[in-house]
Amino acid sequence: MYFMQRELTKMMKEHGVLIPKGKSVMDMVHDDLRTCPNRGVRKLYKKIIEAGSHMKERYQMGTIIDLAPFALWVAYHDTAYRDPLFWVANEIIDDHEFKEDIKPFVKQPSEWYCPLWHDAKENTQAKRDNDELTKFQISDDEGMFVPERMLSFKDNILKMQGDLEKQMRLADRKTDK
Repeated sequence: MYFMQRELTKMMKEHGVLIPKGKSVMDMVHDDLRTCPNRGVRKLYKKIIEAGSHMKERYQMGTIIDLAPFALWVAYHDTAYRDPLFWVANEIIDDHEFKEDIKPFVKQPSEWYCPLWHDAKENTQAKRDNDELTKFQISDDEGMFVPERMLSFKDNILKMQGDLEKQMRLADRKTDK
């Protein structure tokens, strides 16, 4: 994000955009969206900022709070993207089928992947500090965020499910006699 901001600021200055001393392009984007006369764009911006505020890792917060508003700002200000932005928004706002389609994926911020992972890493560190885990071990709750562990966990569940189905078939055979 830092590199992107630095390069954008440099590019904008090369194209004649006056950027106040000590400000970056992203500062200007945020100021513009915060005071935007278009209420719909302002509401989208506020929701993006709210979403970013739930991230507990600084780099994740920065990515959401800078990348998404920049895309919104470009879409709002560039005539090539403005029409598609508002068309998409208009198409999905009252689309009840769309809401049903995304319903399984809509979670409250307390259930989002990144904040849960952050808490799990803190739990691992607390257990290390209390000598419950070694330097290279991780807590079970953090293990849920490690793909290899998740695959192993999934494989164990599938094996148990297969074993249970086999036992049920054997039990069914005994009761058929």
